[in-house]
Amino acid sequence: MNLSPFALSARQLSQQIERMRRDRVLRGKVVNLEEYRQMRERREPATVLVVDDERSLCQALARILEKEGLRVVAVAGADELRRAIETHPVDLILLDIQLPWLNGLEFCSVLKAEPALRDIPVVLLSGHVSKDDIRKGFEAGCDEYLTKPLDMNRLVRTLKYMIQP
Repeated sequence: MNLSPFALSARQLSQQIERMRRDRVLRGKVVNLEEYRQMRERREPATVLVVDDERSLCQALARILEKEGLRVVAVAGADELRRAIETHPVDLILLDIQLPWLNGLEFCSVLKAEPALRDIPVVLLSGHVSKDDIRKGFEAGCDEYLTKPLDMNRLVRTLKYMIQP
């Protein structure tokens, strides 16, 4: 699998510049209102990559997350996943563990081992709720493990917390 770090590093650089600008504005005793407005307008929504073979769940998650101001890229197959990672700067990955074409735990491990991708938060989604299953998820490198059926309020809170600059 060819995981392109270039789209991600450009996004990370842009976020760092934005943070530096925000810090500079906040350090000043007087805030330039026009500069603040421009800074707020330029901020792009965070992108969440949803990887699940259930199209209806992908569509539901996309609707909910887009209402929360997030950009969503949903994929249900291996080819779509490869293209999405290569072409979209991603801020967080929602990854189903049980996919017919991919072991989510192994894929999480691959992501976390890749230097250009390891800082992207990965939230595993699973119907497996045993302590052993959850432990395996964290051992694979996930940042959070949510069980199905999903509590959408908890999901949104978790994503917003993990994506905040």
